Amino acid sequence: MIKSTAKRYLLATFAASFLLFSFAQPEISLDWIVDADDPRLEEAWKLHIHSFTQAYKEAYPGEKIDGGAFIEFKKELAEQKGDFFFVIAEENGKVIAYASFKRELEDTIYGEQMAVTPIAWKQGIAQKLMDAIKEKIQKDLPKVKKAILITRRKNIPAIKLYKKNDFIETSYVHEGYDPEKFIGLEKTLD
Repeated sequence: MIKSTAKRYLLATFAASFLLFSFAQPEISLDWIVDADDPRLEEAWKLHIHSFTQAYKEAYPGEKIDGGAFIEFKKELAEQKGDFFFVIAEENGKVIAYASFKRELEDTIYGEQMAVTPIAWKQGIAQKLMDAIKEKIQKDLPKVKKAILITRRKNIPAIKLYKKNDFIETSYVHEGYDPEKFIGLEKTLD
């Protein structure tokens, strides 16, 4: 009787664990936005504002994001010269993350923005975006041999992600950006 009860308990525990694991793993899909009128672009921008506010509310109290970058994204997509790329991650049809980059020179891309909704932080979604970008560059931009980007020095998770992906610190920052506040990173591509 004890063995039978123990077996049932183990089977029930295994079944519950299997079901929990199966449902706990959301289906994340990636898609490249190519149309400036795609409504997911605006959804991604709202996500960016929310993510920025949550990530930096203590580090940079009172700092706000204006709509300038969003307007630039739409403009660059509308002009579509093959130099601007915007990838989103969706879960159940909702944008939960995005990344954008553009070709600066024939052999160099610049990582413009990346954001993940706070409820999806630390789930590997940013890494999925990085992998998609790497694949896109290898497939569609074979002449690109260097990637550069900047992030805030206080954005430790992003810095760790970039360094995990072989980016190294550089002195590059945009003109007018405070190098005490921002860090430049670059990577030589295969």
